Amino acid sequence: MPEHLKNIDTGEAEILSLATSCNCDYIITDDVRALPYMRSVAEVKVLTSAFVIRLLYNTGSLSREDALNSVKEIAISRDWYGGVLEIIAYKYFNDES
Repeated sequence: MPEHLKNIDTGEAEILSLATSCNCDYIITDDVRALPYMRSVAEVKVLTSAFVIRLLYNTGSLSREDALNSVKEIAISRDWYGGVLEIIAYKYFNDES
């Protein structure tokens, strides 16, 4: 099996196909291992769910507290705790620009 295919599961493979057929603008994922491959083959932008939380905060749809609580809940439920996506998510909020 090619190395890059080991990093995506059925869900990611399905969303890549679906994004093309449904004329989507974005794909949202929280799978850091699949992210590089998805970005390399997707015909649309691929965003992390942490980035989307930051966008919701930027637009005023989420307060800072709600956004950070969302990151914390996802980190725990999706096994991000202490991982790359949790670090990236908190970096989005430490770089207030």
